[in-house]
Amino acid sequence: MVGGGFAPIITTVLVSLTAIRINKPLTWWRRLVPRTVLNVLAKTWLGVLIAFVALFFVSVEIAIFGWPLTSFLDGDTTLSLLNTVAYIMLGFMILSPLTGLAHDVYVQSERQMR
Repeated sequence: MVGGGFAPIITTVLVSLTAIRINKPLTWWRRLVPRTVLNVLAKTWLGVLIAFVALFFVSVEIAIFGWPLTSFLDGDTTLSLLNTVAYIMLGFMILSPLTGLAHDVYVQSERQMR
């Protein structure tokens, strides 16, 4: 009656895996990922998070109300566009914890240099 599905399960697993690294040194992350990639990921973490949240709210609004797309497009085109946005959101959902970890490594390395 209230929905559900697989999204809460996927989100719970991602959040749990990310949460186990809170207040940890993340030295394995520094060894695993090259420094240049870490810097790029660290600088994009806020943008990735904002893009994910914005796409989420827009897709929920379109899924519930169908506005404004159904004013200009037919139902099938709107549904196709909504599916495309869902796949893009999935990419941002996976990228968000990675950029967050990279940002944490970047901040920790900056603190160690001081």
